[in-house]
Amino acid sequence: MTIGFVIGKFMPPHRGHQQLVQFAQQWVDRLYVVVESVKGEPIPSHLRYQWMSSLFPECVVLHLETHQPQSPDETPDFWNIWQQTLTHFLPEPIDIVFASEEYGLPLSKVLDAQFIPVDIARESIPISATQIREHPQKHWNRIPACVQT
Repeated sequence: MTIGFVIGKFMPPHRGHQQLVQFAQQWVDRLYVVVESVKGEPIPSHLRYQWMSSLFPECVVLHLETHQPQSPDETPDFWNIWQQTLTHFLPEPIDIVFASEEYGLPLSKVLDAQFIPVDIARESIPISATQIREHPQKHWNRIPACVQT
């Protein structure tokens, strides 16, 4: 059985996130989607967790509620902290890390997993959650219906 992993803030979930998860699902027998909490988040993590659970009922959606460092600049133990957190948090070892961000490669290394990048250049769906938060109406068509309500 092949186990996959996607992590994100999903603040808010958008079509690019959907593409990432749907792509990952094709490669694995089980996919864990981890919704991360962050300090000072503009969209509460419990709401983002609900959205992702609704969008992907066939995945195992988990809610990581403990705050983790967000950048290697924050602490020299950044990758060690993430390795320890995810090793204890995830129910089983991960075979493949899927990400549309550069952090996917070093994260896969600390989890002793393969990395499969998914549209890191954002060519197929050129949008970010930051852009959506800044101008939601402008990008309304890239927001799933459950998030629009």
